[in-house]
Amino acid sequence: ADFKIPREPHTNPKTGAKKHGWLLGYQKSPLYGAPTESLTVPSTGWKKFGGEVPVPEVAVHQWLVDIFFARADDAKAAGDTAMERDDWNEACRCFSEGVDALKKIRGA
Repeated sequence: ADFKIPREPHTNPKTGAKKHGWLLGYQKSPLYGAPTESLTVPSTGWKKFGGEVPVPEVAVHQWLVDIFFARADDAKAAGDTAMERDDWNEACRCFSEGVDALKKIRGA
């Protein structure tokens, strides 16, 4: 995979103290980092290293199926918005995308 989010140790060169943090990197180059001792990927607190602004938002999910439910919810909201604009093709595409996300739960 080109993108990775590893938890890495860092030693302060002045004090020798070791702390940890999460890095979001692309092809082994760090783009963003979040200093924390937590073993869970943080959703906030990310700092820009080599990446572009704005820093990414990270959605942390407890279970894999939560991702599919979130995608289905987002697709439904987009479909509802398209319906309000009378854009029926876009609404159908969005709703189909939501149903497809829910179908993936069976394999999760």
